[in-house]
Amino acid sequence: MIRLIELQSREVEGLNRRAIEDVHRKDPACKQQHRLVRAGDLSGCLAGIFYQSQAGYMHLPIERMAGLLLYRIAEGQFFMDGNKRTAIFAAWFFLANNGYSLYMDENRLNKRPNHRSCEIF
Repeated sequence: MIRLIELQSREVEGLNRRAIEDVHRKDPACKQQHRLVRAGDLSGCLAGIFYQSQAGYMHLPIERMAGLLLYRIAEGQFFMDGNKRTAIFAAWFFLANNGYSLYMDENRLNKRPNHRSCEIF
């Protein structure tokens, strides 16, 4: 069975806090707020992504799990502000914690300017 380091709700909340703090450092007049408005829904979202049966994780491969994190957090609007930034950080953090990194090949970008290619290693 595959063992993954899963993201917990408190970790995602911390990523949102950091995203909003970063905006405030760049623009002190910014009015964005760090506030979790739908805590139960965020926990349910993560539980659905990291659901395990006796056979293991239901959403393998890992890039699909990272994609689900990104999509569901961005779409779910669990926070007052910074949902898309938090979603990107959460997907990246999840991959990094499990030994993966994102890689973009500049040559492939130049050959197909309307298509971005990203691979997970």
